[in-house]
Parts: sequence; C-alpha cells; structure tokens
Amino acid sequence: MRTLNLSGFKPSDSLSISVSQGALTAGPVNIPAWGETGGGGGGTIAINVERTQMQVAPDTVRFSVDLSASSFDTAGPGAGEYYDARLHDLIYLWDMGDTVTTWTKPVNVLAAWKNRNAAKGPFVQHMYPNPGTYSPSVLVIEPSSGKTAVAVLEGANAITVLDPDDVYPGTATICVSPTGSTVGAPAGATVLTLSSLAYTDSAWSSRLGGSAKRWLFERGQEFAVKLRIGSTTTNGAYFGAYGTGDRPNLVWDGVSNPDAREMNRFSLESYGANTPGVAADIRFVGLKFDEGFDPTTTRSDYRRFDSSGAQKITEPPIRALSDCCGMIFDCVFAGIQHTNINLQGTSTSKEQSWHIDDCSMTAFGGQYPIFGVGSTHSRTSFSITGCNFSQSSGAMGAIYSQGSSRAVLRSTNPHRFHMRCVDSFHTDQNQHHFVPFKDALEQGGIVNIHSCSMEGGIGGVNIYADYNGSGVITPGVSICMNAIIDGCFYFSGHSSQSPIFSNASGVTVRNVHVVQPSVSRVNTNQRGFFEVASRGTFDPDTIGAAPIKVYNCTYIYLKTDAQNVGTVEDPEIFNYIDDGDNFTGMVEQNNVIHKPNAGPTATQVTTFWPLSTSPLFTPRDTVGYFQTDPGLTNFDPWMTSNPVLGSSWNNGETKTFAYGSPYNIAAMAALGQSDFAGSYGNEQVIFGSAYYTAADGDISVSYGASNIQVTNTSGVNWVANNSLSLALHLDMGATAPVAPGRAPSPTEWADNKPLTGSAALGAALSGNVSYMDILGTTRTAPADKGAWEVA
Repeated sequence: MRTLNLSGFKPSDSLSISVSQGALTAGPVNIPAWGETGGGGGGTIAINVERTQMQVAPDTVRFSVDLSASSFDTAGPGAGEYYDARLHDLIYLWDMGDTVTTWTKPVNVLAAWKNRNAAKGPFVQHMYPNPGTYSPSVLVIEPSSGKTAVAVLEGANAITVLDPDDVYPGTATICVSPTGSTVGAPAGATVLTLSSLAYTDSAWSSRLGGSAKRWLFERGQEFAVKLRIGSTTTNGAYFGAYGTGDRPNLVWDGVSNPDAREMNRFSLESYGANTPGVAADIRFVGLKFDEGFDPTTTRSDYRRFDSSGAQKITEPPIRALSDCCGMIFDCVFAGIQHTNINLQGTSTSKEQSWHIDDCSMTAFGGQYPIFGVGSTHSRTSFSITGCNFSQSSGAMGAIYSQGSSRAVLRSTNPHRFHMRCVDSFHTDQNQHHFVPFKDALEQGGIVNIHSCSMEGGIGGVNIYADYNGSGVITPGVSICMNAIIDGCFYFSGHSSQSPIFSNASGVTVRNVHVVQPSVSRVNTNQRGFFEVASRGTFDPDTIGAAPIKVYNCTYIYLKTDAQNVGTVEDPEIFNYIDDGDNFTGMVEQNNVIHKPNAGPTATQVTTFWPLSTSPLFTPRDTVGYFQTDPGLTNFDPWMTSNPVLGSSWNNGETKTFAYGSPYNIAAMAALGQSDFAGSYGNEQVIFGSAYYTAADGDISVSYGASNIQVTNTSGVNWVANNSLSLALHLDMGATAPVAPGRAPSPTEWADNKPLTGSAALGAALSGNVSYMDILGTTRTAPADKGAWEVA
C-alpha cells in the first residue's frame, strides 16, 4: 500500500481524490469535511475577533471561540462560578493562515513549536507581520465525546492587514539618519539628518499632531533617543527601521537624572487620552536596544544610583505608563541590567493590551526584565509569542533579584494571558520564569501557556494570584483562575524549587516535561512538580474548590537525598505548603514519575523504566555559579518599612531603622552595624523622585548597636502622602562571593520517552488523558502515560 500525504487544508475544506494509471481509474473518494475528527456533532461555533485601531502591519489580532450555539457535552460555569470547564477540557487547535510560517529566535524548543501558524487553547493572539488578507480557522474537539466543530474567518470576515506605506504616506513617515541617507526610505518620506532625537527637539514636538506618524531610524546606526509620547501624540505612532544592515541601536543619552522618564527611550504618558474609550495603537518594529551589560563578568545590581549619586543602571527602553494597545515585533534587547520592558499602565479598568512577538532578550540582569499589564478591562490581554529570553551562559547569577515573586516576565493582572513558543533561560536562583498573574484583580482570569521551554531559576510558571492580599479578592473567597499549561519543558537549576506554583485553583497542567538534575541545591530544596499554597498570612484558611488537574506529565527527579540537603523533601507531583491542603479539587492522573537516585528518606521510584536518554537540548548553564552564603545578597539593600509614609519628615527630625528589616533580605535578622561599614558617608535617602545624600549634607546617619538613626539636615521639611514614600539606601560592607560548580550535566536533559517494556506504554486507561502529547501528536488508544506518546 502506498501512502499519500497532503497538507495545506483548513477545517471544513472538502476534498475529492481520484487515482489514475493508464486506462484504470480508482475513485473518486470524497472527504466532505476535512478536519472534523469524530464526525462533527459539536454544533455551531464562531470565532471572536478583537482588532487594533490602525490594523496595519505588523498587526496583532486576538482570537477566542464563541460556544453559545455549540452542542458539546461539557457545561459552562453556573451562576456565581468562575471556573469554566470548557476552557480546560475542550481542545482548541488554531491555524492562523499566515504567510510567514516560522519563528527563528527561540533556540531550545522543539522544531514543531516554531510553526507560528499553529496555536492551541481557548484564547490566542497572533501577530501578522505583513500586509495581506488571512483566513484563520479553529477546530474544537471534545475528547470525552468525540464531538468536533470548526469555524473559519473568510470572505468578508477574513483578517485584512494594511500596508504601512499606505497608512503613513509621504511626510507622515519621517526617516532619521546621521548622514541624511535616503537609501531604502519610503517614497515621499521626510528625511532628518540627526543622530539623536529627544522630546524637547522641534523635529519631534512639531510633528505630534495631525495624521498618525511613522518614525524610521536608519539601519546600522546608533541613536540617542529620549521621547515622551503623550496625549498630544496622534494615535497610531509607529517606530521602525529603514535601509540595510543591522537594526538601529537606540541608546540612553548618558545623562544621569532621578526622573526615570529621562532614561527611557520611549516613555508613554497619557498616550491615547485624547480619544477616551479607544486604546491607542503603538508599534515598535525591528529595533535594537543594547546597553552593553555583561552578566558573565559583572554581578547584577538593581540600584538606579550608586552611593555617590552616579547613575548605576538605566531605566527600561520602553516604558508604558499609559493604557494602550502596543506591539513589539522583531526587536532585540541586549545587555540591559534592569527592566527591559515596563508595560504597567495606569488604570486597572482601562484596556491595556500588549503583544511581544519574534523578539529576543539576551545578557540581561535581574529584577523584572519584563514587567506589566494590570487591568480588568474586557479587551485587556498580554501575549508573548516566538521569543527568546536567554541570559548568557556562565552568567554570575546567584541571588540578584529582590524577592521571590520576581520573574523574567511578571504581569499583575492581564485578564487574558497567552504565551507560546517562548524559550527562557536564566541563572537567578531567586527568580521564576513566568508570573502571569501576580496580584489577581478579578476572578476567572485566563492563562494559556503552551509550547514553551524554561531553564534554570527557582521555578517555571508561578501563579501568585494575590498571594499577600495586594489584589482585591475578598478574604475567605477562593481565588479561581482558568489557567492551562500544555506541552512545555522545564529544566531546573541547582536551586529550583518547583516547576509550577499556584495560590489559585482552576489550573490544568498536561504534557509538561520536567527534569531536576543531579546537582546539589544551594538556596532552596526541590519540592516537587506542582507546589500548592494558600494565600499566605493574608488568608491562610481559604479553600480552593475549583479543580487543579495534572495529567500526562513526565517528572524526572535525579537528585540524591544528599543533593537535596536541608529539610529533605520527597518530591511528588503535588506538594502542599501554607495550608495548601485546603485545596479540595486536586486530580493527578497518568503521569510518569522517575526518581532513580532518591533514598533512603525520599522514595526511590523506577516504575516506568526503561526511558530514553536521548538528549533534547544542551543546557546553557555551563558554569553553575552559586552564592556561597545565601544569607548575604550580592547587591546593596534598601531599608524601607516606610517610616514616613503618610506623614512628614521635618528638618531636624530623626527617624530610626532596624537592622533586620531591609526589604530584600527581610529574613536576615542577624544584620548588624559591621555589615554596613562601607556606607559611612555614602548614604542616600530617596524621597519620591528626589535624592538626598549624606555627602551633600542633606542627612546625617548614626549607626548604633541595634538600629540606624537618620536625621533630616536638608533645611527643608519633606512632606509625604499616601503615595510618597521613603527608602534608605546603604552600601553593605560584605557581599557573598559566587563560586562555580553547580552546572547540570549536559546529558541529563533527555527526552525520557518510554521504551519497550516501560509500564507507561498504553497504560493511560482511565482518568484524564490528554488528547495530544507534548509534540502535538494525537494520542492513540490506549494512550501512554507521561508527556510523550510513543508511536
């Protein structure tokens, strides 16, 4: 028998096949509804579409599915319920119909994941790079019944993306070049001969009104850029590149200033406020932001200023303190020690929608490399697709972030969060990879993460969801999300704690492959696959009633008991801390767990051996730096406790600070006078946006045996309010050194697929079974346990 493989079809396309040879003809064979696995029966579905205002390339489009006319058996939420089983248990397979088919920036991901046309999940977002007309489609499958339904956007409903040359014609496009080059400039564009551009320049300020503007910087050149984009800037601002060569590098002008906006390349302030109710578009396309920081030679520091008042680090190149719809496409962020992108907005009730696509962020430091989006508006979303966030191999990581809620990406409340084909690597043993919902401002928020790879750090995906009560969820009320994590890798570092953490119920995890390598931990011990915790001291007795389901995952734990020193855990699929056992909907089925080196305290498990040892990827942490004394941080602490919050600090008045309460090392009660020997004469008080130093005589500081006393000697009273706080900045006299030696073995990130004789093969006979495996391959009955379906 010969096999004919055909591709390029969309759900609902019909197909007729005939085979002829000489005078003989077989067929035709008609396939009336391509893609309707199981024969349909799911009724009518429709694709919900949300567009930007300008709809110009590159353009992001948000997609979800209207199931109101469907006939699936899975029921939606009842009155007062937030958990929607249809988002978790139905399978949504998308074909975006894009002519650009592959992402190139992610490295340690499966080849199948780089297909930018393929997405899955109930809410997805796609960036169309080029102008044209596109017909995306979705196939929805109900595995429990075999019912399916399809929907396609075509004809008048197709997605049309406009050409930027048409949207920004003639002088609506401004080209900036140090030499005035017109090579590659669009026809009729204005060409400015400039090597820098600031908001105070007439070249900028004279072009804010009128039609929307496109600003293009010449490729292969470097520009000092400092722009404030506010309410006087016409909606639809576009910043890109023209000409040939490498992306234009947009840098800070090097002038120190306590006003953070003076160090942003782009500071969005009240942008779009001239059109209330409309989220103004803004695009950053094909740009480079390279500050030259090298984490392999310099330990990361989060301070903006050193003790002498000199600029220590720069502010994020893109900072959005406005509520808008933004796109960052094909941009490169490199060598930035602090935040690279800050998208925090200003209002929790206005639309904040951002999409970062096909971008890379390398050689970064700690402390929120990407931060932002916090709104409950129905159109709010945050999506990251096809990106590479990779710190340098051999980065001197240890603990360089200020608190364990930090992450490579941390978002407050994006309402809907989508991430696919993101490759993330870092060495901070105190920082997660992705925190999509730090402070839940609403119930039922959507998280859809699939086809991503995470390496290093304290953990992978962390759903804090109002952990310390800083959101608005009522005490005693369970936090319920609709979070789906499907088909991802996590390769832990020496101090990784747990791949997935949640304070909320309503979480589904399937087809996730985790390897915790055989290297001694330093800062935290390995606690298991999924760590479940209550909302801490804020609400420790809250009961999480919505399901938390972990199925068809592979968990490889290679440590010995000696390597997981301290309070020896027995890593399992679920680990409960802080009254985490109050969660009542826990489901764990059809997983593969392998702990060959555990014992005698931890339980050795080899039930599913043999497993393949074929390497998936080569670990990027080639040095394995660790902090030899985790009690001391590698940066200078801020002592806060905010003793002047809501009051005043008058001239001549003295405030007292306890040694044991620096914000970032709150657990270090043993700190004392000797630890701050390097501070004498170099102290700073940061009050709002003003900086007062002992060197200038603004403050005097006395170090006692049990506390520090600081006196206002500036000659003026400092008036505080509920939003104006103080921070005392001190230099520690001692910092813990880092040492190499905790790098994982290059052979341990293996695929761990079940081999002949494994008890995982064909063993998923009951309970929750994922429809597809980590590759996106449809499982065959009887399905295998674990993340892989072996043919």
